[in-house]
Amino acid sequence: KHRVPASERRKNLKNYGDDIAHQFRTPLTRVLTLIDSRLCLESSSEETREILEGIRNELLVLSKLSKDMMLLARWRSGEGILSKSTADLAILTATLAETYRPEAIARGMVLDVDLPPSLPMACDEILLFQALSNLIENSLQACRPGDRIVLTCRPVGSGAELEVTDTGPGVPPELLPMLLQKSITS
Repeated sequence: KHRVPASERRKNLKNYGDDIAHQFRTPLTRVLTLIDSRLCLESSSEETREILEGIRNELLVLSKLSKDMMLLARWRSGEGILSKSTADLAILTATLAETYRPEAIARGMVLDVDLPPSLPMACDEILLFQALSNLIENSLQACRPGDRIVLTCRPVGSGAELEVTDTGPGVPPELLPMLLQKSITS
């Protein structure tokens, strides 16, 4: 009887969770973008808007669940949260911009990038992708039509700086002390 070593089982669990989450993330993002595009049309009836907003909210829940599944699989696999490998931060940032640009355009916003040609760095690419996605999603929710979101990636010493800035209204001062708490948004 062949027994799979524990380390191999943990690795398989991590890969399985990563694969599932990745397979969900792309179509969910596409469907969300289509719904957001439709919601931006003034010709939509109020009933259609309510239905689309309900669908959008459920898709956002599914998107978060897929991200959480990926992290949970990594945690249970024994890897903990961080899994460092070399990733090109300029490519990662450009990919995020291409993913979220259609939604920004549908909402009447501009999403730009300020990137070097290449910036390889040891990092946890999946966790970084998630963190930046969350920041971009926050900007998309907080900004108004005409606002601009900029994703910046630049070398700083032996590291890098990644930044998501926008011309939105900002965080109200009363929310600043609670900003890092779960479920707090501006």
